[in-house]
Amino acid sequence: MDLDRSDARTVEKAVTALKRACGNRLLAVALTGEAAAAGYRPGKSPLSLAVVVDEVEPTILDAIRPAVRGRLAHRVATPLVLDPLYLETAKDVFPLEFLDLSERHRLLDGRIDPFADLVIARGQLRVQLEEQLRGKMLHLWEMYLETPRKRRLLKALLETLPHFYIVLRGMLFLRDEDRPTAPRDLLAAVESVYRVRLQAFRDLEALRTGATGGARSARNPLFGRYLEEVRALVRLIDAT
Repeated sequence: MDLDRSDARTVEKAVTALKRACGNRLLAVALTGEAAAAGYRPGKSPLSLAVVVDEVEPTILDAIRPAVRGRLAHRVATPLVLDPLYLETAKDVFPLEFLDLSERHRLLDGRIDPFADLVIARGQLRVQLEEQLRGKMLHLWEMYLETPRKRRLLKALLETLPHFYIVLRGMLFLRDEDRPTAPRDLLAAVESVYRVRLQAFRDLEALRTGATGGARSARNPLFGRYLEEVRALVRLIDAT
């Protein structure tokens, strides 16, 4: 999906600022994450950029820093700055993040797409998936203890969804299955492949996108169902 006019202008300004800052040391700039995928929400999806330069060292960071401190442009987060050596040698450490970067990006500037043919190590990916799921489950427990108000709890739960979607795509990768980027299609694919029901995920996604309304769904039963579904995912990946 193409960006809407406002988001497109914002990203264009950010890319221009990065090109000016990096000069001929800039190898590529890509839009990443939700804004580069089927789940894009105009005016709401984070506008995230990945920047590849010849070598990440203090000089180039100093060159980029003023643009970042000026926030590049409205709504654009601090870019992920990488170099070819890091891309080549860190794939075994961050297989899940590199898988997401490979599958959800749109090249904005650069002659060669550095994210197009990243090779993901499946063994390391399975371990990272379990680590991520168990860590997120712990985070949900802490969130519940620290967030007494139901409206704030609902907001906090909604903010966890995009992070889980990265994990779910990784789970599909382990099974050599297609990995939809649209959230509802992704949930359906995981349910089918792993024979698990993710209704709480669906309910939260509907709230996140405005398909249903009302903070009443933030009551304890939704949290409990969400937590149980995360626990089911932990059991599934632990047995893989």
